[in-house]
Amino acid sequence: MQVNCLQVSPDGKWFASGSQDSLVKIWDISSGKVLQMFNLHEQPVTCVKFNPYDLTLATGSADRTIKYWDLDKFGLVRILYTFPLVINHNINLD
Repeated sequence: MQVNCLQVSPDGKWFASGSQDSLVKIWDISSGKVLQMFNLHEQPVTCVKFNPYDLTLATGSADRTIKYWDLDKFGLVRILYTFPLVINHNINLD
C-alpha cells in the first residue's frame, strides 16, 4: 500500500491517511492502531484534511470526489463531485 497523504488531527490524538488503494484510515497515535477505515472512494485518495472546529474530515480522490466524514459516528456526511481531477486540494473549512 502506497500512502499518498497524511494529516494529524487538531488535538494530536489521531492521524488520517489516504492511500493508493482508495482507502482512508483513521489511526490512534498513542496505540498505532487503525480506529476506522473508509472504503467509499473508487480511486486513489490524494488528500485528507481535518476540520479544526469539529470532528469531521474531508478526503479528496482521483475519482473526482471530495467526501466529508463525521468522525464522531464514523459515517459519510456529504459528497462533492469535482472537475477536474482532485490531486491536492486546499480545503478551507472556515
